[in-house]
Amino acid sequence: METDVIDLGKNFFGNPALLVQQSFVDLKLRQTNNATLIFYQKFPPVQFQILDGFILPEIKLGKIHHQFLKPSQHVIPYTIDFHLENQDPKDLFQLFLSFLYTGRVIYQAKVHYLPLLKLAIYFQCDILIQCLLNQPKQSGIIRNFFLKFLCDIFNDQTYTQTLLSHQKAQSFLERMIIDTSPIIIKHTELHNHNKKEAQDQIINSFKQVSPQLFNVMADVLKANSQKIIYLSALLFFLDKYENPWIKTMEGIYLGKVYELVDEEFYNYHEEWLTERCKLVFRTQIDNTQNQPYHMQHTVVCDFVNKSFVATCSHLTCLNCFYQYLKHRSQFKFSCKEMPIKTRCLSRHLNKNICDCVYQDQDYLQLQKYEINELLNLYLQEKI
Repeated sequence: METDVIDLGKNFFGNPALLVQQSFVDLKLRQTNNATLIFYQKFPPVQFQILDGFILPEIKLGKIHHQFLKPSQHVIPYTIDFHLENQDPKDLFQLFLSFLYTGRVIYQAKVHYLPLLKLAIYFQCDILIQCLLNQPKQSGIIRNFFLKFLCDIFNDQTYTQTLLSHQKAQSFLERMIIDTSPIIIKHTELHNHNKKEAQDQIINSFKQVSPQLFNVMADVLKANSQKIIYLSALLFFLDKYENPWIKTMEGIYLGKVYELVDEEFYNYHEEWLTERCKLVFRTQIDNTQNQPYHMQHTVVCDFVNKSFVATCSHLTCLNCFYQYLKHRSQFKFSCKEMPIKTRCLSRHLNKNICDCVYQDQDYLQLQKYEINELLNLYLQEKI
């Protein structure tokens, strides 16, 4: 299994392994070494002490404050998950203590990379966080519980601020989201030693995704055209597993990808689109494919936002039809006995499109818009 090492290059005189061991077994040390007793409420519980007097001067733990009577203690609630996947949490704490006392730790990337990062974020150990962000390992990042890890970070404002305050945090998140995105779809096909437990865990994670996390993931996945399908799938499963923020996140998704939507996009993503997104995209595509004819498309057209279908079946922008009739009214016809015939606007734009003329019923249907001035441009006696 791949291993990695973090080394601050500090000299340590003594037996670090013995010191770490004593931190678990000799609780009397805290009475003479200004120690902090740590109690992790998992089952079975884990109890150890951090010997403040042996922590390297450049290593700070923002989570622990000695403001009251000593010896102090700190309880890690049972709800805090370090993502150990049935590994003994004692091994993780031993690695952490080794780093605190010596500035050096050798760890298995797949097993301990994310747990160490979560533990460093929990204790607000900035130097360890930065060391881990400087050397991310793919084997340590691509884990089935990646979504749970991200939810833990983004659902706690202190965790979020602690992580994002470091250099390379953004690039770490981008790499993690991109590398693990296929798991969003494949989570229903997990075949590890405990398939149901892994699936249940990621299903619960879908329920916990916040709009803030979804927005971050949407920005990362949208920026990579080959990964947008996983953004659609993410939203699909958020809806399937009844995430309480689904409506908000559907709005975020629609805003991110709306400009990309066409028939090809719809067909490729259809399997993973929610019903609301299908309706919005289908309407957009239909409107795009049936755009009304314009004399000259302006912001007024968008403001009016009305059109009508003439007898010849051509859809015409109401504002542009009005401008067209004004344009036609500028010309004087030599034979006043002949009725005025106004050809279809599409013919005015392109002589090869339509030979039809507007009929009485075309003008009469405009009455519903209550635009008398527009109607008056036609022969008044026919209205």
